[in-house]
Amino acid sequence: MRYVGVFWFFAAIGVVISLMGSKYAHSVAGIPPGVPLARLGIEGKITQILLMILPFIVAPILTGWIFHLKVQRQPISKETRSITAKIVYSTIALSILFWVGSGAWFGLLQATPLMIFIILIVPIAGVAFIFWILFPATARVFAYLTKTDSNNSSS
Repeated sequence: MRYVGVFWFFAAIGVVISLMGSKYAHSVAGIPPGVPLARLGIEGKITQILLMILPFIVAPILTGWIFHLKVQRQPISKETRSITAKIVYSTIALSILFWVGSGAWFGLLQATPLMIFIILIVPIAGVAFIFWILFPATARVFAYLTKTDSNNSSS
């Protein structure tokens, strides 16, 4: 469960990075804060989408790094599956809290079935997919780098 907490801590750091990136993008583009970057065309849309998913890219990378620092090895598939499942469950719980607490549930009542599916499933599946790929890949990269460094220093 500790890696889930680490993941959400780094996701919060990713949100701060994303907000700073958004302020920078708005200042470079010369548009006031709060105006969607999508008004700038395809580049603005791509930038806005990347800024939205940035916390969920930063979090698994840094969680994989922390995992490697703790255990000094790559995660086995069972560990990756277990941590991913816990992150999915916590994402579902946080999403329910958001939908109920913000009143977004009322919008879901008025949406079409396809939109309900997209709103409820796609973000959770996206978080799981990104974590499933980036977490073990990051741990593998750091395991390779530390193995290479230790081999070079002993020669």
